[in-house]
Amino acid sequence: METQDKRMGEYIYPEGRIVKADMDKITIYGLYFVSFIILTLLFCYIWGFNESHNSHYELGDTKNYEVWTPLWFSSLFITPIVCFFIQFILLYLFSGRNIHCLGMSWSSWRVLVRKKLPLKYYRIALLFPYFFIGLLLIIHGFGIGDGLTYQIGTYCILIGLPDLDYYWTLRSFKAEDKIVDGKKPYSGMIIKSSY
Repeated sequence: METQDKRMGEYIYPEGRIVKADMDKITIYGLYFVSFIILTLLFCYIWGFNESHNSHYELGDTKNYEVWTPLWFSSLFITPIVCFFIQFILLYLFSGRNIHCLGMSWSSWRVLVRKKLPLKYYRIALLFPYFFIGLLLIIHGFGIGDGLTYQIGTYCILIGLPDLDYYWTLRSFKAEDKIVDGKKPYSGMIIKSSY
């Protein structure tokens, strides 16, 4: 009963369609590195690289923070944990407050949905914790010149790039369709809604 759709490169089952996002680790890490460098250079160009730069091109006061301090390390460890719990709470609320329909993938640090969930709610849970909160933190940190807030926002967006890529894979399906996550990260079954 399995037929392969040549256009999408996915398998069609009687109960739904399996969707997989291509998560090549080298590509993702390369995107992390390039994005972090670009965003850091943008912040440093506007707010200054050091005190001598600020004396010639004064745009405002920046709140200085140093790398390799306990505050910097704590932001590296606490940020993904907070974003993970925000995603867990969103999926818990969207699934009808049923904790048994959620699972954990510790290898990819994701919350998996084991029962049918409308795709519109799943998309919100994919983008909100990492991308939207990270974007707000970047704008806030950039606006007031706070390097730590800017760095946390950048870090949120960078660790949310796989979720953004998975969201991009799911964009061709309707909001009323339902999704059930697979056992592997960033794979799931889309169940078409009947009209």
